[in-house]
Amino acid sequence: MLERDGQIHSDAIDWIVRLRDGNESDWEAFTLWLEASPEHSDVYAAAALADADLEPVLRQARATAPRAANDDQLVAERPLWRRFALGGSGIAAAVAALLVFGGPDTAASRYAVGTAAGQHRTIGLGNGSQIVMNGSSRMTLDRADARYASLDSGEATFTIRHDPSAPFRLELGPDRLVDVGTVFNVVREVRDVRVAVSEGAVLFNPGKRAIALTAGQVLHASATGTVVTRVDPATIGSWQSGRLVYRDTPLAVVAADLSRNLGTPVSVTPAVASQAFTGSIQIDRDAPRFFSRLELLLGVKVDRGTDGWQISAGRRSDS
Repeated sequence: MLERDGQIHSDAIDWIVRLRDGNESDWEAFTLWLEASPEHSDVYAAAALADADLEPVLRQARATAPRAANDDQLVAERPLWRRFALGGSGIAAAVAALLVFGGPDTAASRYAVGTAAGQHRTIGLGNGSQIVMNGSSRMTLDRADARYASLDSGEATFTIRHDPSAPFRLELGPDRLVDVGTVFNVVREVRDVRVAVSEGAVLFNPGKRAIALTAGQVLHASATGTVVTRVDPATIGSWQSGRLVYRDTPLAVVAADLSRNLGTPVSVTPAVASQAFTGSIQIDRDAPRFFSRLELLLGVKVDRGTDGWQISAGRRSDS
């Protein structure tokens, strides 16, 4: 067992090194390796985080710690991933401390960004990475760390340029994502998190028996458990072009999506909240026309009230 764990650990470090200049075939092979076992994604995530987060810590330690005259050359020539491999429990403890405390002055450098209902906002992160926020969404970013974000509520599509030495981390309340070179969409609501990967791969909750998600996979985490399904990768994030695509999706979820995209509240009655819908909805800013068409598409009744629109069971007699 120890020998097997050591091999996985060694393979993870090799992947970190290999992917620094990886080509398309390297990424395909890496994805297959991730999917082969949940242990692979756990160990890779820990190794990648250590590779990124420990360099400043070790650099400071080298600058302040007393050492013999011939120590400089030895430390300088030892690659970071090799120090990780040799460091053992000491490295693991340092990583744990960094993950818990987030480094000095983290709170002071973080700030919130948000969107109104129906509004889209694009945020550039540098190096070709960006976030596109959907309506009614709120995020926390870090001026000192462009590789960190927290989706506090709402929806966003992330296009992240992969950097094995600085993985992008996305917090989702108690959950966390680490990118593996990715385009992915995330929705966070009060009790639910939905992650859909369009390109590349992400690790969901590394360190907690991580789930590796690759292109076309959708994860839904809720109070009742976690489920992974498949969709057409081309449909992920299509809300940016005004099209919402669903497969066996409860109307309660559809209503929440419509609220974000239309800029007006849309609710469902308990009678139809769990009714599943498969198909696509094209957003139309002419609300009366849009909801008239939605009635026909969903086979429901939609009424306009003082607080927005409500979807309920039945069909209009004049429809």
